[in-house]
Amino acid sequence: TDANANGEPDYIDAVSATFEEVWAKEVTQMGYRAPLPDAPGGGRVNPDARLDVYVEDLGASGLYGYCQPEPPAGSTFFDAPGFCGVDNDFSPSQFPSGANGIAALQVTAAHEFFHAVQFAYDFADDRWFMEGTAVWMEDEVYDTINDGYQYLGTSAITFPEIPVDYGDEGFQYG
Repeated sequence: TDANANGEPDYIDAVSATFEEVWAKEVTQMGYRAPLPDAPGGGRVNPDARLDVYVEDLGASGLYGYCQPEPPAGSTFFDAPGFCGVDNDFSPSQFPSGANGIAALQVTAAHEFFHAVQFAYDFADDRWFMEGTAVWMEDEVYDTINDGYQYLGTSAITFPEIPVDYGDEGFQYG
């Protein structure tokens, strides 16, 4: 639907507004680096230098979202632009535990956008550190949603004898 008749679906308006809100909190208010601009033609299809955010049916694969770095070819530096993707509706049928709907969009945007921020510093940092701080950022931007709690049962908090850099993705989110 396009309730405001601006030529964009309402969900795309919600995605855009959410990422603007996240940018304002993480970059403007908290002072982290802005994601680096990408060059047109890099990554997937970049129409301009702004952060690219793709809206896809990721829930079918069990994913809330993703963010990938776009390091320049032959680069010896560790900072890079990136691009992100979020699910197209966060349907409760695909996300039965944790957040769904707009709440899931919000925490996913906070999380994935923070990866783009991280890439402006070091896209090759340890995955456990990047995921742990991105989950922390979910709570900093949207404190009342608490979607990250679903990962605590399989985390280093629950299993202190296992190193924090253990390779299981669910473990890193906790």
